[in-house]
Amino acid sequence: MRLDTCGGDIIAVPENTILHLQAHPEMEADDYALLREAAAKANLARGGRLSAGNIVTHAVEMGHPVGKTGRVDAPAIELDTVTTFAVRKGREKPSRVTEIDPANEPDCSSVVLWVLKLADGVWELETAYVGTDAPREPFDLGSSYSDIEWLESIGFWSRNALVYRPKDMGQIIHTSWQEVLGWR
Repeated sequence: MRLDTCGGDIIAVPENTILHLQAHPEMEADDYALLREAAAKANLARGGRLSAGNIVTHAVEMGHPVGKTGRVDAPAIELDTVTTFAVRKGREKPSRVTEIDPANEPDCSSVVLWVLKLADGVWELETAYVGTDAPREPFDLGSSYSDIEWLESIGFWSRNALVYRPKDMGQIIHTSWQEVLGWR
């Protein structure tokens, strides 16, 4: 799949990213309509947050509500604190989740695009989701990530959780980041 941006850049969407987007069904709906709209509004030459591996995250303000945020503040936990996790579609390890009344899940008007620069004007989509910018989950950090990025990730995901959505996730399990990361 190919997406065009308002700045004239091209975003390639490889098959592995299409599979990855199964965990973000709002991006797949209506032949990827929301993803296409967000890409069309993205100006990749401006800003974004650079992370390891030359991945840049862009939060695209859509100007209208596009869905629920999917991530909320959660009570802070330690690495060994047992809490609720669930495996999302297309993922191998469980994410920290919280159960909230869907009526209390915040609306959101932004889409976050994670893109990797391949060449001038050519990018590859790594992921996209409705919400605000967030670091990768601790288990999703490759060897190119620094200690600072790992600390940012575990700190963030120890204070935040994804909203549990049974249709998009497996059953809730009770475990800790320590166990998820294999540090028992």
